[in-house]
Amino acid sequence: MTVSLTRIVLFLLASSVMPAETKYGVRYLLVVDKTGNTLSFVDPETLEEVATVPVGQEPHEVIVSRDGRRAYVSNYGGRNPGNTVSIIDIEARKNVGQIDLGENRAPHGLDLSPDGKLLYVTCEGAQTLVTIRLPEEKLDSACKTNQKISHMVAVTPDGRKAYVPNIGSKSVTVIDTKSNKVLTHIPVEVQPEGIDISPDGKEVWVGNRRTGSISVIDTERDEVLDTLECEGFPIRVKFSPSGDKVLVSCAEVGKVAIFDPKTRKETGRIAVGALPIGIVLSPDGSVAFVANGRDKTISVVDLEKSKVTGLVSVGKNPDGLAIVPDRDKRKSY
Repeated sequence: MTVSLTRIVLFLLASSVMPAETKYGVRYLLVVDKTGNTLSFVDPETLEEVATVPVGQEPHEVIVSRDGRRAYVSNYGGRNPGNTVSIIDIEARKNVGQIDLGENRAPHGLDLSPDGKLLYVTCEGAQTLVTIRLPEEKLDSACKTNQKISHMVAVTPDGRKAYVPNIGSKSVTVIDTKSNKVLTHIPVEVQPEGIDISPDGKEVWVGNRRTGSISVIDTERDEVLDTLECEGFPIRVKFSPSGDKVLVSCAEVGKVAIFDPKTRKETGRIAVGALPIGIVLSPDGSVAFVANGRDKTISVVDLEKSKVTGLVSVGKNPDGLAIVPDRDKRKSY
């Protein structure tokens, strides 16, 4: 009897410390509200907002540290451009400080080095790509792009290069992350903004919003391989974790276009909401979350069924999105 009771107690104790299984491998969906100046935590199971954290003025993008303990939010600023990145303690669901970027103003795009020791931030006001040391959370260096509206950033899986689309210069700047120097500027089409790199690191896809096209760049030669038609103001681009799909939010038509990266053909479109911008995929690649800025909602898109299966009402103007994954799947998405 005593042995049986001991076993029950040990089982209950073990169960209490084991992380609960979460839907899609997602612990939280993080949503930046750039009008409300907040970061929301959304439960993927209930599709409800469970916490709201104040950040800086007119925040735009958010990223999660490789260990899943911190989130970083770029505070773009309004008429007075910002120069800070907010630091969010994910466990406490609390703003615990900010990183001062000095003269580097209007921070926007965010990405991490593969080892999670460097945070990269584009700063439109200074035409720079800023590097922040982690976990120290201190400004390390800045590389001038000398291009207009250096907006987003994507770092290769090997960490050797960073690609920065420049909306006002019709170009993508390639930066050597080791030397912190510009390697080249790749000419693309009008108003390049959304960007992502294939999981194998071989291709960069860039959405040229005003032209209605996608530029496919070879990362070995840093040249445009192909230009794909994508009508509807393609504003964000996101590869699936396995690399078998590319999702593009088309802001003017309220849809997400799906591409096959092997054939480079568009395979379909899914209606979401008004003014879709931010896209993030679950770690298992089964769903995509899409921020509909004008509708104040997040669409949950089942990628196997190719349809919206859920809707989250959140904030005043949802934009940047990030995933806090299960503890056993920690990585930045």
